[in-house]
Amino acid sequence: MIKLNVLKAVGVACVLALPAFGQETTNEVAPEAPAEQPVDGLQMGEEVTPGDQVGSTFIKAEFNDWVIRCVRLPQDREACELHQTLEDDSGNSVAEVNMLPLEEGQRARAVINFMAPLETLLTEGVTISIDGAAARRYQFKQCAQIGCLAQFGIDEDYINSLKAGNAARVRIVPAVAPDQEVVLNLSLSGFTAAFNEMDKIVNTEEPAPPPQ
Repeated sequence: MIKLNVLKAVGVACVLALPAFGQETTNEVAPEAPAEQPVDGLQMGEEVTPGDQVGSTFIKAEFNDWVIRCVRLPQDREACELHQTLEDDSGNSVAEVNMLPLEEGQRARAVINFMAPLETLLTEGVTISIDGAAARRYQFKQCAQIGCLAQFGIDEDYINSLKAGNAARVRIVPAVAPDQEVVLNLSLSGFTAAFNEMDKIVNTEEPAPPPQ
């Protein structure tokens, strides 16, 4: 019989019997490893649903054709805006309007971010008219992979026109066909209630911190 080599690793004793070839061995049994003990102070994780992750978007409220769309921020905060997707006659999503009310007392009462397709002719800008009234033209600011952005402000009188209107006509021009136009309908159904709710959030709740 040969001697046993005893190795210790991570606080647990393991006994290895290494017999010489052809020699008898004893039936020694290695001692049992101690049972694993719970360790206090270690987090065990929590289940995360897709809509609860930082950066995920969700619909907070719906007002007919307008919604309040939000994005989750760290520390259980959220940033929200009014949103409507504009579709063509075939039901394809073409553009989107995102609006954020501003604090009262400023010249601009709200800011609009209008996102158009990349194939838009930027020099033509985007024109918007309410119930057939005289249109206003706004210039595009920049383009990215998701589309081309026109960002502009509207005053209290213009917001009141949107609240009293039935529909707005949005016109853009495709770059591949500058002699044509794309006309989209911006529904105003539910706008008054949606704007008032979003305005209440902006002017009564503590503002969310700017993104890092």
